[in-house]
Amino acid sequence: MLTQQVNGLLMDKIDLQTQGIGHRDEALRRERNLGELRASLAGKSLPKEAEELISALQTSHANSEAHAKALQDKLTKARAVSLVHVAGRATLTQQNPSLHLPVHPPARPASQGKAARGRSGAGERKCP
Repeated sequence: MLTQQVNGLLMDKIDLQTQGIGHRDEALRRERNLGELRASLAGKSLPKEAEELISALQTSHANSEAHAKALQDKLTKARAVSLVHVAGRATLTQQNPSLHLPVHPPARPASQGKAARGRSGAGERKCP
């Protein structure tokens, strides 16, 4: 009984090793094919249209990165302004004293606007 189990385990081991060798051989074959394709493409140049497209895409990418950086800088400054604006008064921070922020009165909530002051009815239109 024990001998049969050992033989079964040894046969399983041989099967797994054979599968591993098969996978390795397949991976080596794929790598060889890719190497051959790379070598065959290395001697050829790209078509003119492809080169122009790549150049246009590189330019567009550079412009997009510059625009994204500018927007990120604006966002950083806006966050700094919103953090600095405390209790309706803008103050300069110790981190960025070069910020010259205008002092604005605090914004009124909608409930304190014209609608909350009381309506006299003059000038209001009623829907028919």
